[in-house]
Amino acid sequence: MKGKLKITNLIDIRQTPQYSAFMKSLGWKTVFYKKSQIYIKKLPLLPLYVGKMLHSHNLCCQKEIIEVRRKYSLIQFSYEPFFIEKEKYGRVFWQINSDSKGLIPTKTLWLNLNNNNLLNNLKAKTRYNLKRASKRLDFELIKGCEVKKDQLDKILALWSVNKPYTKLFPAPKQEFINLLKTFDKKCFIVRSFEKHNLSKTLAFWGLSIVVCKRQLHNFNNF
Repeated sequence: MKGKLKITNLIDIRQTPQYSAFMKSLGWKTVFYKKSQIYIKKLPLLPLYVGKMLHSHNLCCQKEIIEVRRKYSLIQFSYEPFFIEKEKYGRVFWQINSDSKGLIPTKTLWLNLNNNNLLNNLKAKTRYNLKRASKRLDFELIKGCEVKKDQLDKILALWSVNKPYTKLFPAPKQEFINLLKTFDKKCFIVRSFEKHNLSKTLAFWGLSIVVCKRQLHNFNNF
């Protein structure tokens, strides 16, 4: 079909320089193996490490995985190759590896934003919800590098309420802030408000990161 995604051209966000910088802000070190990024972190008080290789185009055999573990003294190494389960109507679905250990979202998919039939390819319920939301909500798009403190505070407050975080395990707000900083101009925040709401109370928000041409990585909080 016209505008069909080319699998070989897809770049996962976890293999970008910006994501490497984000992981560094969280205390992870980036090393390269077969041109793919591996993230490594030292365990506290021990000369041991854990590592993860996420959505790598370069496939590794069992011998190579053992080699990586030995080279970097990894007591745990999670390897998630770039496997596509299926492609349908411009959407790409990931195949979940048994060794992923939950590191990759199970519902990750890619949408072909160049496809004129994007809305037609969505489920009827999704189209209905979009049409219904457009009647009662206003939307605002903000560059991540231009977000103001009061805007960020409202987003983080809504995130804390909508997610099951506790005082013992609070929402990782600093991680979100680091994400904005590392992706800078490639990062956009979508905010939504009830129409005619003068106080502009947030209804929901989302974060979109431009990975490369025609590719977005989305993170939503409703």
